[in-house]
Amino acid sequence: MASDSKLRVGDRLVVASAYKCTLRYIGGLHGQEGAWAGVEWDDPGRGKHRGEHEGRSYFDCSTPRPAQPASFVRLSKLESACEVGCSLLDAVREKYAGRDFAPKPEGYVFVGEGEAETRLAHLDALESISVAGAHVGSVDAPDVLTPALGSTEELDLTQTALGSWEDVERLGRGLPRLTVLNASHISGLRHAPPPRLGSHFPRLRVLALNGTGVDLAAATTLFGAARCIQELRLVGNGVRELGTSWRGGESGGAWSSLAILDLQNNALESWTDVEEALGDLPALRKLLLGGNPLTVISVASRDRFRRLESLQVSGCKLRDWDSVDQLHRLTSLRELRIADNELPAPVTGDVRCELIARVGRIVVLNGGLIAPGERKDAELFYLRRVTDAAAERGLDELAPEIAREHPRMAELVERYGRLAAPKSETAASTRTMIQLTLRCGDATVEKKLPSSLTVARLKPLLARLLGVDVSGRHITLLPSGAPDSHGGERIQDRDQLSLHVLGAAQGSVVRVEEAGGVELGSREAQEREEEQEEALQALHTEQRKIMLQV
Repeated sequence: MASDSKLRVGDRLVVASAYKCTLRYIGGLHGQEGAWAGVEWDDPGRGKHRGEHEGRSYFDCSTPRPAQPASFVRLSKLESACEVGCSLLDAVREKYAGRDFAPKPEGYVFVGEGEAETRLAHLDALESISVAGAHVGSVDAPDVLTPALGSTEELDLTQTALGSWEDVERLGRGLPRLTVLNASHISGLRHAPPPRLGSHFPRLRVLALNGTGVDLAAATTLFGAARCIQELRLVGNGVRELGTSWRGGESGGAWSSLAILDLQNNALESWTDVEEALGDLPALRKLLLGGNPLTVISVASRDRFRRLESLQVSGCKLRDWDSVDQLHRLTSLRELRIADNELPAPVTGDVRCELIARVGRIVVLNGGLIAPGERKDAELFYLRRVTDAAAERGLDELAPEIAREHPRMAELVERYGRLAAPKSETAASTRTMIQLTLRCGDATVEKKLPSSLTVARLKPLLARLLGVDVSGRHITLLPSGAPDSHGGERIQDRDQLSLHVLGAAQGSVVRVEEAGGVELGSREAQEREEEQEEALQALHTEQRKIMLQV
């Protein structure tokens, strides 16, 4: 059946401004009048068959069986409801030719009636291009693309209407300077068989294929030969397994430069699979696994992930503190994001304190800097708690049973020394009452308080009993009988620590004083400020190193 339709078989279409498909057939249908169009939807759930009608096959689908991604639509109805995907160059011209953009250093001045033509002539000055969301259905031939967009280094094609990897291949051949490519959420690529494209992208450093269904094996087939790639993002692709088969054959040495790998919001369940697949990548520094149903982390060898500095496992399903202990085995780990898991509440109730104490090398936790003073407090608190718990069980804190439950104990005992176990006649330290002298200027109050009381809970008591606002003031802990000139230990910034951990005993003095006063103890406050600054500078140095390496 002849047709004068504007549509052509092979066109990429956007129907009702939302649904993308490929036109596979134009013609008649047996037993039906008029012209019909056969389309293969990017979303197979919209289809009803694979191109058949009443036992006759009219076209084939590229989507793998058993999916039924095809539909027949009256041609006139389709024409009125669809837009035909344009070429990449047409989309760039439409978006950028009528706008100002940052030119190359030599600059261009646009004047007179020929301004638009001059802009078109200098699209090749654009280094960064985004046509995200545009109805781009095809990529121009390389001999057309190179002269028009030859300076392009960054290209964002998110949610365009491209329908094949061959289009992506033409990008590589037509944009020789391309270093950053975002081809995320292109539904037409989800079921297309992956060819080998890497050799066409010699400068590509950053590649995003989020929401395309591409797993690591397919990404290796597509881009494994692009040995310069340093950042790869495969977010939300339904990846269930990474495997190791992709490492052999022609793919040997793939991802040797990869520093950042983003696998968030997939379906990875096995840490063993992750470690076997990625643990030997020589340049991997940052791994994002958040939103995967990982329940257990068990690092088999300290030789794996030798350069991994940042790990994100937020929003997983980690269920026990043993998995957290395992992260201490990652010898280069400096940054950890582990929020929104299913870890049981620690005995102390302070999750951050527990995480810091169990993972000894990190300097950033859930986006927050860990100052040296905070680490020391957390580790002492943890050491005190484990020592007391061991004593209640009649065990030494270095007993094999304790070492299995708390792998860092030997290291912490070596660093801080052994802490005295609680006296047998006092029950647990959390139930011990101690007599303290609370003092602010001439005001003095004698008070029995539980040794388990934290500094955070002590502050409102001091305010009520001494009648002063403690915010902004120094709070100092002094041993029993110490003279007023004794510097003592500043405790106002140690909210999570208990009096017991801080060493308070019967007769100890808690002194509240103006922050601006001249005090012997001010040296400690200054040291803490210096610690915070040093930690911040160390973090900035690490971040700069990562950015330079990436």
